[in-house]
Amino acid sequence: MTTLFLRNNQIASIESDDFIPSALESLYLDSNQITSVDTGDFDLLSSLTTLSLESNQIASIGSDAFN
Repeated sequence: MTTLFLRNNQIASIESDDFIPSALESLYLDSNQITSVDTGDFDLLSSLTTLSLESNQIASIGSDAFN
């Protein structure tokens, strides 16, 4: 699987190991209840090229969350 749509699922948080093992290239987490993106949350998704977090209530983003 290279694309995963998890829109409108009331997801409140993301953990770094939520998507392992994974070759995801596109991840859509739109319209959930995510309030923060922490450093390391997506580190294990080395093939990820598209991430959509539209329509969440994100209040904080870790300084290295997208490196």
